[in-house]
Amino acid sequence: MPDISPRLALPYLQPSQAQKHVTHNEALRRLDLLVQLVVVQFGAEVPPASPAPGAVWALGAAPQGDWAGQAGQLALWEDTGWSFVAPQEGWRAWGLAEAELRVWRAGGWALPAAAPPLALDGLQGLGIGTPHDVENRLAVASPATLFTHDGAGHQLKINKAGPGDTASLLFQQGWSGRAEIGLMGDAGLALKVSADGAAWTEALRADPATGRVQLPQGGQVAPGSAGAPGLGFLGDADTGLFRPGPDQLGFAAGGVPRAVLSAAGLQLDVPLIGTAVSESALDTTAGRLARVGYAGLGLTGNGIGAPGNDANLCLSTAFNYRFSTSGINCPISNPYGGSLHVFRGVGGDAASYRLQQMFLSAANVMYHRASGDSGVTWSSWRRLLHNEIILGTVAQSGGAPTGAIIERGSNANGEYARLADGTQICTRSAVPLTYRSANHIGADWTFPASFAASPFGVVTGPGLTGDYTDVDPAALGVSLWAYSGASVVAGFRRSFGAPGFAATAQVNNCRLLAIGRWF
Repeated sequence: MPDISPRLALPYLQPSQAQKHVTHNEALRRLDLLVQLVVVQFGAEVPPASPAPGAVWALGAAPQGDWAGQAGQLALWEDTGWSFVAPQEGWRAWGLAEAELRVWRAGGWALPAAAPPLALDGLQGLGIGTPHDVENRLAVASPATLFTHDGAGHQLKINKAGPGDTASLLFQQGWSGRAEIGLMGDAGLALKVSADGAAWTEALRADPATGRVQLPQGGQVAPGSAGAPGLGFLGDADTGLFRPGPDQLGFAAGGVPRAVLSAAGLQLDVPLIGTAVSESALDTTAGRLARVGYAGLGLTGNGIGAPGNDANLCLSTAFNYRFSTSGINCPISNPYGGSLHVFRGVGGDAASYRLQQMFLSAANVMYHRASGDSGVTWSSWRRLLHNEIILGTVAQSGGAPTGAIIERGSNANGEYARLADGTQICTRSAVPLTYRSANHIGADWTFPASFAASPFGVVTGPGLTGDYTDVDPAALGVSLWAYSGASVVAGFRRSFGAPGFAATAQVNNCRLLAIGRWF
């Protein structure tokens, strides 16, 4: 039987051994040294001056003094002396000075090798800082969670089984949902929000087929400015939409405001160009903005485009039909041409009122005429420029004036003035009144212009002595007025109480006035 154990060199008790307690105590002292091994320092080479009983040092390669020749040994202070033990492969020791665990291997104390990874595959759940449950098989309670790359990048993948299922990130407050983003019931990325965790509203959606972003509830952007629009474009920071002021929408290009839309209207500060705008004075292309011949722009005469040079054929409303020198149904010869404006009243084309105004550049005058039956018949042309519209021949149609405002004239029967409202005034001076009866002197007067009905008339006598023949001025009473057709019998009646007129009675230089209506 050997005297010591093969691994720790503990002494064995021998048969019939005296003082067995000495051997036993030696074995216990060695166990006290080696079990739960703790060393004061690794690589120690200078013995301490006052070592504590039971203290152990792991000696270095060149120990000195009482440790000389004991390189790599474990030195144990036992009451009055040092004991040395050679460490064996795999022994572990905790270094108080280094605050680390080391392992004796290959003739030196080294840090222990990394432990093999713990196999986590197939776990039913994992909780970090908080328990997991059946629904949340991975649960983490932490101020933050980090997923970083192991190589060039990192992807966090959330997979769903079918098109109608959900793969999303849910954001909660007090364990109640407030926002969710992901694939919810289809293949389109959506963002939903909720104020109470029960009612949800879709705020954003990206179409998986086109990639276009939709805002189902609308959106709002900052007002911005012309130089930095609230809604702009990638690569063009000063072009887009902005809000100049309340209830206004602005359009900027290159940092310059080009249009502002408000409740009052649209202000444009840029020329209108492009194929949607009329390209020339003769452009009748369908779809043009301000197309010639439509929306008030004119067609052309002079044989260019319908309806040619005939004013009777120009029936469509237009600002300008250009007429040549050979215009048909033109009011006067116009060697320099002119323009025709046509206005159509409300109603269908077959019974719509028409008004034509023609400006003739040769005479620098304007004429107008009207048609009440959509151009089948026309009134005569009448001049409108200069004073002809005030003084001229008055006329009417159905009680509506169609000529000048005032018409004046005279003939052997006197003078007259006609107004466009139907008023007519006729006068005649130096009229002699002669004897008609003992009670009446007078004269027959044919009006210079006919009245439509009996006018109001006045006869005034002279105020000069000698204008009476055998007539006492005091004998003149009220004036007489007897209307008959286009003439009257005018004169004076004998004043009440005056003697009757003599057969030779006469009053010279009387004046006659008639006021009535000519239509």
